[in-house]
Amino acid sequence: MAKRKVKGSTPHWHGCQKCHHRYEDSCEEKKTNALCVFCRGGKGWQLLRDNASPQDCCRIESRPPTKDEREKYRLEGSAIWFICAACKRSHPYDDPKRKKAS
Repeated sequence: MAKRKVKGSTPHWHGCQKCHHRYEDSCEEKKTNALCVFCRGGKGWQLLRDNASPQDCCRIESRPPTKDEREKYRLEGSAIWFICAACKRSHPYDDPKRKKAS
């Protein structure tokens, strides 16, 4: 399997300051959140974005991640992260429990 070559830092996750979705980055500024590709006006893989979005189980099972989970899932930035105990999806900023199911 081919490995992605990354300059500087390893790939990790940030929370978008505008839409509060998670996005992958490999920046040197791991503590700084910015805008995701969608909010910068670019196009991305909508299917990947949708698959990472909170699911029904996340609305019930989400909790703050432990320090080990933050490291394991490479959750960076100043965002408040939540992780679903059932499916292990991570979500920045917004507590999925407070969101109403569509």
